Amino acid sequence: MRIRCTAVVALIVASTVAGAEPPSGWEERKIGDGLIRVLVPKGQQSQKDSNTQTINGVKTKVDFTLVGGDDAAFGIVHTENPKDALKGKDPQKVITQIRAAALQQFQARIVSDKKITFGEKKYPGREYVAEGIHDGERMRIRARLYLIENHGVVLYSVGSPTKFPDADTEQFFKSFEWNPPDDDKPKSDSDKKK
Repeated sequence: MRIRCTAVVALIVASTVAGAEPPSGWEERKIGDGLIRVLVPKGQQSQKDSNTQTINGVKTKVDFTLVGGDDAAFGIVHTENPKDALKGKDPQKVITQIRAAALQQFQARIVSDKKITFGEKKYPGREYVAEGIHDGERMRIRARLYLIENHGVVLYSVGSPTKFPDADTEQFFKSFEWNPPDDDKPKSDSDKKK
């Protein structure tokens, strides 16, 4: 029995290693010109958008992907600012502003919130859970936001509080990889644990 459990754990860990084949029922998505790789539940409806917006007076490239079905959706937002646009700014304050803008459209209130980091360089981030209303329906939002140099990354899942996909959300978050052209930057959150 112990050998079988160890084999199952090894299989799960191997399936979430950076760049590994997606586990059954999941598929890979890349956004931000391939900078971001995540796994999402397979066979879901999908929408994508890429544009340039002026945010706080700064021209910002924005990539957005939303994948979902009837019960839940998984979203990825990537923003790329000019190289020096965030220089000298408090990263947690910037992250808090991003979070506030995202929650405003859902009339949401924060239920839990904690500071997190990503990779060996410990890029700043936040993970939060919020609840709100969208199109008259109650919803729960769970998100992770990171500032990686001049890039903002938001990973989130949205669903009904009674059917929220906690296990799928955890798999989605753990699958996040950052793949910049420069090889000395973190590729996945598991890199920081090595």
